[in-house]
Amino acid sequence: MLAAVTLIGFGTAGTAFGATVTASAGMADEDQGLVGGVINTARQVGAAFGAALLLAIAEGAGGAGGVVTVVGDRRAMLAGAGAGAVATLVAWRSARTADAARRNLTLTRNIGRNHATSNARP
Repeated sequence: MLAAVTLIGFGTAGTAFGATVTASAGMADEDQGLVGGVINTARQVGAAFGAALLLAIAEGAGGAGGVVTVVGDRRAMLAGAGAGAVATLVAWRSARTADAARRNLTLTRNIGRNHATSNARP
């Protein structure tokens, strides 16, 4: 149990910095603190709701009188794994969409510059 909790701690610490940098990319300097606060608040509220939801799933899957069964634990872990997989797909898809939008914006700016340069009179 201690090893699992330790790994979760390292995983959270390892992803917190990258998530904050990624989410605040392109934001104005004066909004960086606000973005960091929203990210950390969302992470903490999500963890609280997630823990409560997984416990409710484990209890509802055959637990009686506050005792959770192995079946309930298994269903809760599968639900957590499914939520993680869906979140990964959403993040991956969002990153691809953002990259495509960024490339289109760069292409549009380059076309506009080339058009302005070609229309300039010597």
